[in-house]
Amino acid sequence: MTKLEMVRRYFDFILGEELQSWEDRLDALMNEGRITTGARYYVYNSHRWHGVKLMDDITSRASKAKNYIVYINNRKKWDYEYAWKDIQKEFSKMKAFVEEQEALPYEKTQKQRLISNDELLIKEVKNNDCFE
Repeated sequence: MTKLEMVRRYFDFILGEELQSWEDRLDALMNEGRITTGARYYVYNSHRWHGVKLMDDITSRASKAKNYIVYINNRKKWDYEYAWKDIQKEFSKMKAFVEEQEALPYEKTQKQRLISNDELLIKEVKNNDCFE
């Protein structure tokens, strides 16, 4: 696989329907009160994965270079392989977490366990209390 094909594979994955469907499932879990916003946006947010950040950096620098393809080809193949392995590892962790949380009874989900163990406090906002 050429380096340019690796970049295409990355964009196909990041912009593809499979990742989007898993992120939609994470959003649904968050909206149902099964997982915390921290789990959704800091742990399992695909744009925070190291491999994604690395590929974003590579493609951003390539787009600013005089010649995009030359820049892509001058990078070490290891950069692309490392980024892809990291993305696949993080994606597998996200899928396992989603499947686990969907299978658990509501009371045993991540957010509900934290609340029941007094590790997560929920503050109710009534009317416009946050603006007073």
